[in-house]
Amino acid sequence: METPINIINEETESLQAEKVEVLPKKKRVATEKQLEGMKKGREKLQKKHKQNKEKNMLEEEEKKKRVRK
Repeated sequence: METPINIINEETESLQAEKVEVLPKKKRVATEKQLEGMKKGREKLQKKHKQNKEKNMLEEEEKKKRVRK
């Protein structure tokens, strides 16, 4: 004879088994316009990094010159 506790456990186990079989969501594919925008953004960022790097190098050289004097 099954007790009410056993019946409840069987029901929850079957519900948990169903939840495990959830399929993953698919990723959206970017449009051509979005890809072009991302490419332009990356190019601008690289240009900015290059400018900052050159600026920092010049400042560092000036500091070295001031220290030598």
